[in-house]
This record gives sequence, structure tokens and C-alpha cells, in this order.
Amino acid sequence: MLQALIKRSLRVSLRYGVKPILKAGIPIPIQRQWVEFIASFGPIAPNVKVSTLDLSGISVDVLVPPSCGPGVVLYFHGGAYCIGSPRTHQSLTSHLAHYAQAAVWVADYSRAPEAPFPVALNEAHRLYETVLSRGFEPANIVLAGDSAGGGLALALAVKLRDEGRSLPAGLVLLSPYLDLWRREKSSYPEKKDPILSRRWLDQCARHYLSGEVNHPEYASPLMADMRGLPPVLIQVSTDEILLEDSRELVEKLRSVGGKVSYQEFQNLWHVFQLHAGWLAAADEALQGVAGFMRRNALLKKAAIVTA
Repeated sequence: MLQALIKRSLRVSLRYGVKPILKAGIPIPIQRQWVEFIASFGPIAPNVKVSTLDLSGISVDVLVPPSCGPGVVLYFHGGAYCIGSPRTHQSLTSHLAHYAQAAVWVADYSRAPEAPFPVALNEAHRLYETVLSRGFEPANIVLAGDSAGGGLALALAVKLRDEGRSLPAGLVLLSPYLDLWRREKSSYPEKKDPILSRRWLDQCARHYLSGEVNHPEYASPLMADMRGLPPVLIQVSTDEILLEDSRELVEKLRSVGGKVSYQEFQNLWHVFQLHAGWLAAADEALQGVAGFMRRNALLKKAAIVTA
């Protein structure tokens, strides 16, 4: 009963408190300020220490639970490449650190329109190299992200594979935003999505793609060859317009023999995991992420980095 009320209240607050702001025509600085304000009310997992580091010129929030096991999650926040920050995602990332018992590094990567593609991808690549230099083995690293951050995590893995570099142990993609050119127009009824609109996503995509796009498969990773990637966990909800991005990615991964775990959550919204600590389904989903990490990341001792 209580969870049903919480779920209904969250859906209403998103539809009337967030979606009207995330629309084409409203200045992005205002959108950024509003989501920072809304996110400030989210609960942080207990006893998770949050510090900030400057790593190779990139600000990174480091979240460490009291009992920190092996491995590190390199996390990229969502926001259609234009909004969002480590602060807007602390409910999600702190609970992920808690359930996974692993350090979570959240990159404050540069956003469009000030920094179009490939700036964010280059920063993600540099950060991955920095993580390796801090003593973590690739087998102890999981790349993760939600929405645009999920697309960025996948693009980074594709780029690392193309370069012949050592790949991380796994990928975790939460409601990933993967098809920025919308080659296949979604048939999903937009009015069911309590957060996103296609016009806003298209506007943000134009901002992100306004730079020089020499490798479109890195900007819109659903275009990429999916062979040779590490195991992938995808979580997505039925009430979001990005549902078809995830379904198509699953088909592409399976068609080349990729190892993919796919979870589709009924009657929930885009990146509902942001409501961990309030919404039981969000906590259960993150517990599933933690289980995926334990199955795919080797259990070796890893460095713990704090400020």
C-alpha cells in the first residue's frame, strides 16, 4: 500500500514538476538548476562517504561504503549530454556503492552545448586510463551509466575495443540513450512517459552533435559493431520513450553472441533507480546491478581512493 502511494506520488511529481522544465525552448542553464534542486531532496545511502577528486583535470565524486570490497564502478550520469551532474545522481550512486560494496567514481564530464562531441568521450577515455593508473585491473572495473551516461559508457567500451585496449569486466546500462539520430522513429506513445519528450531529446542531440563527428558510432553507439564487448546488463522501464533503444541493443548483442542480461521493469519510468531509498523497485534493481558485478568482476584486492 505504502509503496503504491510512493510510486504514484513520484510519477505525478515527475510529470508535473520535471517534464514541463525538460522541454525544447527552456534555457539549459535553467534546466540544470532545476534538476539540481529537485535532486537535492533525494536520500543518500547511510554511511557512504562522498569525496571529490581532480583526476587528470576531471572532477570526480568518489563514493565509498564502510565495507568496500574489490572493484570500482566508473559511472557516467545521465541528462541527454546537456544537464545532470554527480550531485543529481547521488541517491542512485550512493545506493549502488552500498549494495555493490564497491567504490563508485562519478565523472563530472563536460556537457553540451558548451562542449559537444567528442569532448565527453575523450574525458571518459582519459578517466578510464587514470583508473588503471591508480592500481585497478580491468577485470575489477565496471563501466556504468544511465540515459546519456549509459550511451557514453557503451561508446567508451566500443572505442577501447577498437583500440585493442584491455576491456572492463562489464557494462551496466540503465535506460540508455543510444540512438541520437533516431534512425528508427519510436512508435512508443510519448504521453505515457512522465519525464522525457522527443523534442527535448532531439534538441539536446543537436547540441551534442554540433561538433566534428568523425566516428558517428561513438556519438550514437547503437550504430556500432557490438562484437567483442564484455558482459552487459541493461535495465529499462516500459513507460519511457527510450525503451526501443534498449530492445534494439539487446537484439544486436545477441545476434553476435554477446553476453547480455536484460531486465524490463513494468509500469516504471526513465531511470527510476534515481529514487533508491524511497522506491522499493529502485533498490531491488540496484541490488540486481550489484549481483551482476559480483558475477562478472574478478574478486581481487583493489585500491581504495579517497580525497
